[in-house]
This record gives sequence, C-alpha cells and structure tokens, in this order.
Amino acid sequence: MNTFGSESSVASLETFLQANPDLIGWQDEILDGTLDYIPTQIINATILFSNPSSNTISVAYDGSIFSLIAPTGKVQTLGIFAIPIGFVLTLPWLQDFRKSRKAYSSQ
Repeated sequence: MNTFGSESSVASLETFLQANPDLIGWQDEILDGTLDYIPTQIINATILFSNPSSNTISVAYDGSIFSLIAPTGKVQTLGIFAIPIGFVLTLPWLQDFRKSRKAYSSQ
C-alpha cells in the first residue's frame, strides 16, 4: 500500500487516472479563483487534490448540492429560442383579445 504523500502514491494516482479516463468528470489546474462545475447528469462525486511537488499548498473549498431540473447552459439556450417563439405565437391571441375587448366596451 502506498503511503500518503509519497512519490509512489502520486504515480499510482496518475496511473489510475490514465487507465480510467471515463471516471474523470473534470480535471484541471487552478492556481487561484473559483470553479463552478455542474454535471449534466446525476453523479457520485469524489474530489481529489493532488500536489506532485514537495511544496506545501493551501486548499480551501466549499461544496453545494443543487437540485436542478436541467443544466443551466441548456436551459438558457432553450430560453433564448423559446421566449421569442412564444411571443410570436401569442400575438394572434392578443389581437383577438383586444378586438373582443373593444367590441365589448362599445356595447
């Protein structure tokens, strides 16, 4: 078994990740800043922080569980197209409503 912090544990992690790329949802290096990651399906997530150097690092993180109907990006794209289409399809109804209201007020 590899010990925590040894070079062989970092090599084992890299070997495992290379052998199982389908298990990686997101992988990158963040030097400073924040990350918003919203998966496209329901997942079980394990967060790994790996520091292959001998330098000490400080990591602060905050996680949240969201209950979303759909991914934000897809819903925004849908809204961009659905709202104008809905407005155009509503115009005939609005015109009929206006005409019937004028006819009712003139009686």
